[in-house]
Amino acid sequence: MSHYQEAEDLYVQLIDLSTTALDKGQIWSIRIKQYEQQGRWNDCVAASISLLELHGLSIPLPIDDDTMYEDLGKYAMLESKILLKNRTPKDLFHAHDDRPDTYADI
Repeated sequence: MSHYQEAEDLYVQLIDLSTTALDKGQIWSIRIKQYEQQGRWNDCVAASISLLELHGLSIPLPIDDDTMYEDLGKYAMLESKILLKNRTPKDLFHAHDDRPDTYADI
């Protein structure tokens, strides 16, 4: 058994035996750092999500790629609406430009 596998087994045992969210959170944090050092990015993300869930936070994960892209599109549209502040592209085109003409004007 490798040391990494032994550490994996110990993490599971320690998390099961820990009684406080703080202790469990610290163990998850150490585990996440180990995954980072090993370049195990998928495991790192999964462990980070587990850590968030431990503290009552959840991240809705898409069911499939189509759902993921649809969700990304919705978030992009929402972000655009927030950034535009209810202005249309025409409003932005005709907006007054406060930028200086040259760097000498700064």
